[in-house]
This record gives sequence, structure tokens and C-alpha cells, in this order.
Amino acid sequence: KASVPVEESTEEKPSTIPDTPTELLRKQRSEEFLMSSKLEWEYAKSSFEILDSCPWLEPRPLWVLGTLDSSGNVQTFTLRTRVGKQDMEDELEMLTGKRIEVSHLTDGLVTFESKGVAEHFAEENSTSSTELFVFEVASHELFQMTTEAKAVVVLMKNTKSNPTARMLAAVLRDQKSTF
Repeated sequence: KASVPVEESTEEKPSTIPDTPTELLRKQRSEEFLMSSKLEWEYAKSSFEILDSCPWLEPRPLWVLGTLDSSGNVQTFTLRTRVGKQDMEDELEMLTGKRIEVSHLTDGLVTFESKGVAEHFAEENSTSSTELFVFEVASHELFQMTTEAKAVVVLMKNTKSNPTARMLAAVLRDQKSTF
């Protein structure tokens, strides 16, 4: 019996990374890409709640992220968070008759209600230059510390499919949360 040679496909699978700058621009302007980006942004916006005071009557454990500085000291992992100033906006509207948005950036302490979700986030977002660790803290003490530091708590929802730290940072910087 004669053997028939098997034809191997020499065609490469299409790359997800465009080969040229023009192809990259074309991809980034495509309706599919824009819709995907919008959905990712909306999902990231819905993955957290910004709190300036403790919503729980009874203390409960929460988990925060930390890093080590160059001296080996623990630092909390914060992301710059835009917070609206509703009272200033109301006052300016009374004075000028126009609505003017007022906000400021402050530190947002990334916090979790689940140790497992916090560990998963830390593992997924640690890099060679920044390793994230998980620390337990009591809710009332956490809010006392953030109030004294004029910071806010960024409470992540209990899901292992949270956005990346990079996406979360972008959303927190650009969104407006009022209390």
C-alpha cells in the first residue's frame, strides 16, 4: 500500500496583535473594539463601592492590600480616587444659578469583605516590582484610620472576576462619587 502524505497547513493562525500601526488603529476604531472597551469600563465601574464611613453597626473583618517599601516597611495599597463635593456644588449653584461639578482626588484604600477574593486580586495584580499582600483589619478601625487620613474605602464586590488594578485605577481616577 502506498502511503498518502498528510498535508500540513502552513497557514498561521491570525495574530491578535496587529502587525502595523495602521492595523492597530483600525482595530481600535472598530465597533467591536469600542463596544468591548465600553463594556469593560462599565463592568469595572460596577465592581466597587466608595465609602467614607462604616456602613456596619457591628465590627467585622475586612481585608486590605499592602506592599513593602524599599526599607521593608508595610504600606497600604491605595489608588487615587475622585470624590465629588456635593455640598460645594449645591452652594455654587445657589450663588451662580449654574451647576458646576466640584471634585478632588484622594487616596482610596482597596478593601475586600472576603479573604479569598483579596488573595486572588493580590495574586493576579502582583508584579515583579510590586508584590501585594493581604492583611486583615477590623471594619471600625479601618474607617477610623481612613477618616483621619482623609482617605476613602474602595470596597470591592465579592467576585473573583474583579478588574485589574490598572483598570480599577483608571476608573477610580475618572469617575465621580459623591457622599
